Amino acid sequence: METGGERLTPAMRSALGEELSKREADEGAAAETDAPAETVYCCLDGTGVPVLPSERNGRGRGGEGEPAKTREAKVATFHAAEGIDGKTGLPRRDAGSVRVSAAIESAASRDADPEPSPFGGRTWRAAKLFGFAQATRRVAIGDGAKWIWNTVSEMLPGCVEIVDLWHAKEHLWEVGAAIHGRGTAPCSRWSLRVCAALEDGRLDDVLAALRQRAETCGEAEKCIGYMERNRRRMRYPEFRKMGLCIGSGVVESMCKGLVGERFKRRGMRWSVAGANAVLALRAAIFNDRYDDFWQPPSQAPPWAA
Repeated sequence: METGGERLTPAMRSALGEELSKREADEGAAAETDAPAETVYCCLDGTGVPVLPSERNGRGRGGEGEPAKTREAKVATFHAAEGIDGKTGLPRRDAGSVRVSAAIESAASRDADPEPSPFGGRTWRAAKLFGFAQATRRVAIGDGAKWIWNTVSEMLPGCVEIVDLWHAKEHLWEVGAAIHGRGTAPCSRWSLRVCAALEDGRLDDVLAALRQRAETCGEAEKCIGYMERNRRRMRYPEFRKMGLCIGSGVVESMCKGLVGERFKRRGMRWSVAGANAVLALRAAIFNDRYDDFWQPPSQAPPWAA
């Protein structure tokens, strides 16, 4: 990345990223941007970023063992999908409508906290800045992670909430693998059958199939809790009739492109501050907002001092 023919040093890039992030927060707090369409989607997800040993917290799988070697970068995307795919008849994401905000931030908050969680506040500011909050119909899509739906409930109330269909199916395939063995014909038959029932809106049939296996299969028991917890978010035939997207591919693509391709290269280890600065830079460039942050040539930007 260069400015005025001079390449930015890491320190300059970090300072610029911090400035971009601060300005986005200030603008988002005051923004009332018009919605880009009648229906606007917010998709939430997260992906691990390898961090320096001094930046690690939490524990590995199951909450045990050594501190996890990654910290989760949480990603919020906003987009419209007013177009219809001519072949499938399903909603199609509108070209150029995607906007993104991302950071390694906590999404945890308590009812007694006077302020929202850092990522909750970021999501709300971005929702106003990118026109989501002003849309006539607002839709939130994510997987079953509790932090996602806590954030939606706290910061984006009144949304239509949808669990990504393919994530839900993935859970059922994991149960099939646990029962019959991964890659076997019985696994495929069982998994395809229950996935078809899920997509058809026959969730009671799905739960019945899971309960038949729950006593001998821990994966089935875990999946029952997942399905029951998200039942109202899995009304897929109803969502289809409403003309809504039911997949979170937009945010998953951002997790891979915006985060993974830059932060997960071989041997990389990041500080949280450094990662957040670069995330702010990449998001500003993707959102076509990078040039807006530059001051006139006669004024030296503060990060260049």
